[in-house]
Amino acid sequence: MSVQTVQAQTNGDVNGDVEINSNDAAAINPYINGDTTLIEEWNVFFAAADVNFDGVVNTTDRSIIISENVTQNPTN
Repeated sequence: MSVQTVQAQTNGDVNGDVEINSNDAAAINPYINGDTTLIEEWNVFFAAADVNFDGVVNTTDRSIIISENVTQNPTN
């Protein structure tokens, strides 16, 4: 039997450093600008970037992260 460690995801913590701040907002800039190469590398944390739960990561999410007014998904 193998054991797998799973990282809990916090909405807004895009870079996985357990803090929600401007570094997370900066981390999604390449994606917003069309560079999708980080998606596979950050598969666990990238979903945390959709902070308004509309299924899209865009400037609205970045603005919410910058304001540090991030809420957790009530359905999780």
